[in-house]
Amino acid sequence: MSRFCSAWLAVLLFVSFARGQALVERVPEDAILYVGWAGTETAGLGYDESHLKAVLDETRVDQLFSDFLPRVLQKIGEKEPQAAEIADTIAALSGALVKHPTAIYFGGVEGDIDGEATIKLAIFCDAKGDAPAILDRINALLDKAADQDKLNIIAASDEKGVITIRPQRFDVPETSIKDSPEFREAFSSLHAAPVLATYLSVSRLSAMVELLMEQGKPESLPKYKKAMTAFGFDGLRQIACTGGFVGKKWEMQSLIDAPAPRRGLLTALDTVPASDDLLKMVPQSATFVKTGTLDLANLLREFKTALSATDPEVGKQFGQILGAATMMIGKRVDEDVLEPLGNQWVTYASPDIAGNGILGMVVVNKLDDPAKAAVNLKTAVIALNNVGKGAMRNADFKFEGRMVNIGGVDVYYAGVPYLAPAWAIQDGYLYVGLFPQSVASAARYAKSGGPSILKNEAFLAMRQNLNGKNASGISFNDLPQLAGTSSGYATMLVIARLGLGLSDIMGVPAPEPIVPPLDVLKQHLSPCGSVSWSDEKGLHTRSITPFPGASFLSEQGLLTAGGIPTTGLMVSILLPSLNRARETANRVKCASNMRQIGQAILLYSNENRGKYPDDLGMLITTQDIGVEVFTCPSGNVTPPAKRDDLDAMTAWVNENSPYVYRGKGMTSSELPDTVVLYEKAEDHDEDGMNMLLGDGHVEFVQMERAMEMIPQLREGF
Repeated sequence: MSRFCSAWLAVLLFVSFARGQALVERVPEDAILYVGWAGTETAGLGYDESHLKAVLDETRVDQLFSDFLPRVLQKIGEKEPQAAEIADTIAALSGALVKHPTAIYFGGVEGDIDGEATIKLAIFCDAKGDAPAILDRINALLDKAADQDKLNIIAASDEKGVITIRPQRFDVPETSIKDSPEFREAFSSLHAAPVLATYLSVSRLSAMVELLMEQGKPESLPKYKKAMTAFGFDGLRQIACTGGFVGKKWEMQSLIDAPAPRRGLLTALDTVPASDDLLKMVPQSATFVKTGTLDLANLLREFKTALSATDPEVGKQFGQILGAATMMIGKRVDEDVLEPLGNQWVTYASPDIAGNGILGMVVVNKLDDPAKAAVNLKTAVIALNNVGKGAMRNADFKFEGRMVNIGGVDVYYAGVPYLAPAWAIQDGYLYVGLFPQSVASAARYAKSGGPSILKNEAFLAMRQNLNGKNASGISFNDLPQLAGTSSGYATMLVIARLGLGLSDIMGVPAPEPIVPPLDVLKQHLSPCGSVSWSDEKGLHTRSITPFPGASFLSEQGLLTAGGIPTTGLMVSILLPSLNRARETANRVKCASNMRQIGQAILLYSNENRGKYPDDLGMLITTQDIGVEVFTCPSGNVTPPAKRDDLDAMTAWVNENSPYVYRGKGMTSSELPDTVVLYEKAEDHDEDGMNMLLGDGHVEFVQMERAMEMIPQLREGF
């Protein structure tokens, strides 16, 4: 029972990485997604000798399923008998799926989505002698389903005891994915006998999306195809991943199948082996290390090119964003800021630099052009200071970049609370951290020539075990050093108690411990890590941990396990920044529109004895100015396409323009600080607004001050 429950828990935690060639002969050839599990009873899995079994044997996981869950179901049944029966059946079914070889298949959608559409989905379970009992429970549940006519799910087994659960209208084809050359090729370099497996056909997924778009939104299909080509995603064929026990440890292998030559954003998969010169910048005492290849300048160019090819208007807007950034910092983002950076990076944490935690991490980059990088980064800091002072000139606080010399290292940092993002350049390397002290310490250690991570036996052993001598990406997590000093273990306890604690207060005591004591875990810990490399076929990765989920015992492991959390973190940081940059560009464009309107008003007043026009529409018929000038790019107003009817354009401006005109009755002798034109409060996230003043200049005014200048604005707040 303990073995079954422990393995069941492992599947729950790590099925997202799953790959197992179980029942592959049953899975149709057109599979978009295949997930396979070899089953806890399959011989040779290696579970009995694994660290995972040793760790879980020190818990009461078996009671969780044999005693605790039945009591929870009984509690539910006291109030909701039908819900309890459904839950009990699902629990029994999931137990069978874990115990026996199981495969999940998804092949897309068949038929017209606006009519009779069928989801091509099936679950196969080689239950053998248990098949009749399992089928009885499933069918009993289906028979009692209140909405059986809409459920349309059937379950049946063959003479070999293989259960198939599928939608009633979907007949599983006899062709098997095991005969697919692409499928065999994807797994040819991975585990030969895995416990778990996942396969995703990106090309079939894209074809399904195209079909659904053709049926639902055919007008969007050409742009989708153009985007896939422009970004290079049409070169991504399939993704495969396997997992299994190697000795006492757990190993994962994966392949992103994207054959060379790669285009667009997929050029990011073109990596080079990690440089020993870069690794020499990492102290021997480092407990966390992660290297990677990333050419930021090229990535920005590819992104910009792909946007323009997909949608010229969107590409133009992105160009305006870069233009606004250039105006703000006085340097071109691509050529001046990113181009001098190298394409090899390393991130590390060390007790000799700033501690083992995330806040003490340092990023190091081997610069391609150190002199240019030093000049341009300093210039950018000065420019940002000027922007910050201008934006906060009426505030009691200000944003300002500062420089301090620490032990002979000039460190630049942001003078803000809590964190002080900092950077320094020394001997051709860029050092970045969250505090000036960590940056200075990293630079000084590298200059001292102290022993590097290449002298760390645990790091070298991990890299050798994974055959990662020429790897481009290397991740190293010294769990024996980190497990008791980071918040990772405490986080695991909190997550476990989230569910168990709810049952406790509901009157169903939960078994403890579910998470093993830390001293037990430490007996089975060893450094974990991963390596990645690219070739003509695509990107390959291999990782090894003492047991599944062990990396979560460190703070860094929460960010880097599998690479996906790290990517999510980067995107979560990038997207708000990108949105902010877009808004900045819109404000610049909006201010430009207002300046043109101000010039037109001035010309009108010169022709009319200093008198301002009665409304903005009069400028359309009297001055050489287009209707598009009377719109704000952050607003939701679009000018009409037909613009040869001046009377219609005049009426449109007066009725729809987001700019509020106050100039009626004014003359060119107005005071310089008189508000002539302002925009609606909602156009810039209610953060502020552009205003055209009496002296002809345009200023972006924060909302609080805008309310003081125009009291009527308070009515909307």
